[in-house]
Amino acid sequence: MPTEKKQTTTNGWIVAAGSMVVVALSIFAWFFKKLPPEIPWLYSLPWGEQRLINKVWFGLGLGGVLLALGGCAFLAKLISKEDIRASVMVSRGGFFLTVLYLLSFFQVLRLMI
Repeated sequence: MPTEKKQTTTNGWIVAAGSMVVVALSIFAWFFKKLPPEIPWLYSLPWGEQRLINKVWFGLGLGGVLLALGGCAFLAKLISKEDIRASVMVSRGGFFLTVLYLLSFFQVLRLMI
């Protein structure tokens, strides 16, 4: 019984992160036409150089986050058969990496709108 609860906790972290990415993707789609054709990414480089990327690539970054999150979910499921704690740590790590990416994503989006 405790194994089922830990597995549910592991899935909960992954589902929460995936939900946040889906919300971010819908917000990006909502503001897509208001964005300029090129968006600064890594806008705070120490030497002052600005790197611009196409706004489509900016949105595809969210797809990459979903792929990485899916990889974390797969790895957490594999590990859960042997070590529940490691499985929970992998799923929480995927969650926190998603949150860090979304903070940067929304900062750039806020600057551009």
